[in-house]
Amino acid sequence: MVVKAGGYFITLEKAMQWLSHYPESKYHPPDETDVSWKSRVLFRDKKIGGIRPVAVLHPKLNTAILLFLTKIENDLYSSFHNCAEYQETDRDRLLKTRVLEMTGVSDDEVKWVTVPDPFMKDSDRYVQPKHKPDAYVQHKQD
Repeated sequence: MVVKAGGYFITLEKAMQWLSHYPESKYHPPDETDVSWKSRVLFRDKKIGGIRPVAVLHPKLNTAILLFLTKIENDLYSSFHNCAEYQETDRDRLLKTRVLEMTGVSDDEVKWVTVPDPFMKDSDRYVQPKHKPDAYVQHKQD
């Protein structure tokens, strides 16, 4: 079982450029960590529903993206490495037009993706930092 999310995405760089066009400082991200939150504030202020901007890790590119989430569910029959892809629906394509209007990016820059475990709850799939055995032994002796 895995939580999976579906929607359209842009790069974090594009998202930061998009947010910098708004004069209100509450939308300006000082760095990539605020893109998700400031995008949600903007969507809320503009009263755009049905889409939740969330910064996630792209499952295949292994890079951070801003996902305009249109659907999310617990998939009992999928795992992180074997996740059934969402299919785009007419509703999704309608929501995509809102994303295009809001962001000003071109149609070919906004791609559809299914992201398994978007909030990184499955800690087994993430590589743990490597520790030097000497540091552990030295710490244990202290």
